Amino acid sequence: MARAHGTDPYQGANFWVTMADGGGSFAAFGEASSPHTEILAGFVTCSIPELTVESIEYKTGRDKWKRKFPGNKTVNDLTLTRGVMKAQNDFYQLAMQSQRQTQDYRFDMDIIQNHRDGTYRIYHLQEAFVSRCKAASDLDANAADVAVEEMDVIYESFWIEEKSGADPLKNSLLAHDAGGNTATTFATL
Repeated sequence: MARAHGTDPYQGANFWVTMADGGGSFAAFGEASSPHTEILAGFVTCSIPELTVESIEYKTGRDKWKRKFPGNKTVNDLTLTRGVMKAQNDFYQLAMQSQRQTQDYRFDMDIIQNHRDGTYRIYHLQEAFVSRCKAASDLDANAADVAVEEMDVIYESFWIEEKSGADPLKNSLLAHDAGGNTATTFATL
């Protein structure tokens, strides 16, 4: 008997990325079927959030072994890459927002990983900002590669949620945007 597709693991090539600033405005990165979004470009890669818990060691004179306790939690930086697109410099604009004192530079970010059975996993990242932007690949007249831009995102915390439904991007946007604001989207194409 054939195996049910619901038992298949998530595939790494089917994802969207959305961003919302503190005021509820969106820049979303992904492929969109929702009326709340506009497709702009796609990411080639997006690293996944990672949590590390430090180990605190403690030993008294009577103990034979050191005791270990959970300590501070840290999260990794994310790196997103995509091909350089004509007339788009939004990675650079996001990076520059952290330098401007008059603009809100932090945003919340969702990475939505889709499963073929209609379920999806959302990685919710909070208090993120762009720490590095590389506008294009290094230039090489002998190379036959596509020019790729990179963006590193730093965030403070994250949590994971698993859902099912027809429109994961709309559900992600609504989690941030109850006011019905229009979102702009980038993701894998």
